[in-house]
Amino acid sequence: MAEDFLNKVSKKASEQLKNLKSPYQFETERTKTVQIRMSTYKEVKRIAFENDEKIVDVLEKIIREGLAKRK
Repeated sequence: MAEDFLNKVSKKASEQLKNLKSPYQFETERTKTVQIRMSTYKEVKRIAFENDEKIVDVLEKIIREGLAKRK
């Protein structure tokens, strides 16, 4: 009977350890690949470098501004 209890506890503990996330890990949002012209990419890359930002953040700002103007 003790073995059954220990087996249950062991299985439950191992399942919880699999799902454990580090409290120091940053939450990241999923991304998708997009295709843009090379000239546009170079310009976005330059903007990201000058502002010390990630390319994905620069692209998101540009897209959101364009969508806001469209409305």
